[in-house]
Amino acid sequence: MQAGRVRVAVPPRDFAATVSARSIVRAGWAIAAVYLLVAALIALDLAVAGSDPTGAIVPVLTLAATAATLFLLVLRPNRAGGSLFLGIGTVANFVYQVSLLTAEPELATDGAYLLNRLSCALVLVGPIGPRLISGISWCSAGFALGALSTVAAALTAGAPIAFGNGPLLTWILYLIIIVVLDRIRESQPGRVPNLDELEAETARLAGQRQLEEKVAALVHDTVLNDLNALAASHGRLDARAADRIRSDLEALAEASIASEPTDEHPSDGLRDELLAVIRELQWRGLTVDVTGGDAVHVPLTNDALEATVGALTACLDNVLKHAGVTEAQVYLEANDGRLTVMVTDDGAGFDPHAIPADRLGIRGSIIGRIEAAGGQVRLWSSPGSGTSVMIAVPLAEERVPDA
Repeated sequence: MQAGRVRVAVPPRDFAATVSARSIVRAGWAIAAVYLLVAALIALDLAVAGSDPTGAIVPVLTLAATAATLFLLVLRPNRAGGSLFLGIGTVANFVYQVSLLTAEPELATDGAYLLNRLSCALVLVGPIGPRLISGISWCSAGFALGALSTVAAALTAGAPIAFGNGPLLTWILYLIIIVVLDRIRESQPGRVPNLDELEAETARLAGQRQLEEKVAALVHDTVLNDLNALAASHGRLDARAADRIRSDLEALAEASIASEPTDEHPSDGLRDELLAVIRELQWRGLTVDVTGGDAVHVPLTNDALEATVGALTACLDNVLKHAGVTEAQVYLEANDGRLTVMVTDDGAGFDPHAIPADRLGIRGSIIGRIEAAGGQVRLWSSPGSGTSVMIAVPLAEERVPDA
């Protein structure tokens, strides 16, 4: 490695798209809040400049109510919150534009950009719920409601209808971003492991273990007795004893053949352990979506494998116990000599800096375990914004057989 060079762990593309989408949604809400503040300042300025300073009271109150619903939407993004924001915002947009057009009728022709600030905020309602693509319908609804309230306000005030370009451009740009990010997330279906095949493999392994246990019992209870009979015999064995020993040896041979690894994936410890963890968490009520199935076949040292599986189990267990959700996502990717495992959820989140020193869950079960195996852990979380944990461990060096 060159001096001064820093290794940067690159998260999977679909995870990066998810993080980007969340950031854009939060940025949209922040911009919507700024639009509401600007609209309130405009109403106050026109009221002070006019003959009736009290005329700003009603529009400012409706804007404050819209800001309150936006705050609730940020805290708990769900359909009820989105519907409340659009409903209150539509009424506020009507009242706001009527008050401005009544005080300054020329705004309909020369100041459309001042009238449509709240219409732009309605477009930025963003995706509601776990599916990013739902933002198309929500943003379109905000755009339509803003346009309808603008028409109603113009008709009520007896002024020309002035939409302006702001809401339309905001709507188009937001839809493009949503579609692009959603396509990135959905563009790699081939990398999702076939869980039906994995479950069948688990059943095969369970059957193999049962066979091995049966053979072990056979060795203990039968073959050892046969060998003892051979040692104690002073002449040739009779036909019955020979047939019994031959049958026992054939059973042992079948078990040996069944337990040999295949050439396709001679070492699938990570896959098998991952399956076991997922099945256990499913029985406990957690749905785990796995992306990056090819990475489960990479070679790992025993220490790295044990640390990765243990840390992954701790992460998913924390989701089930503390996140308040029943779904988690696991992303796997192997590159540059490292295996990267990302565990994300959309749950309650927490403040990583507020963890007491005596709480050993994350520090011991995840960070300490991975660092002891030569890996690294990065964690992102904040209250109300879910949690993401990135685990990176080095791959085992593949030895080239001697010529």
